[in-house]
Amino acid sequence: MYKQYIGGKMIDGQGKPLAVYNPATNEVIDYVSAATAAQAVEALEICQETFKTWSKVPVAQRIQWMYKLRDAVLAE
Repeated sequence: MYKQYIGGKMIDGQGKPLAVYNPATNEVIDYVSAATAAQAVEALEICQETFKTWSKVPVAQRIQWMYKLRDAVLAE
């Protein structure tokens, strides 16, 4: 089961499991535990705080971080 990425950590969602579908076949390929309302609020608060510094990072550097994130996702 997939986890939530909140505050730089992979954590289990405390909500109900949600099916993840392959869009080409509509087949269920896995499940993710949904975040609770409290976890969503926590994630939003972290995002608001992080935006203060992230928005000051030069665009070219942010792009490199996004490529690293993409590579990590594809490696899974």
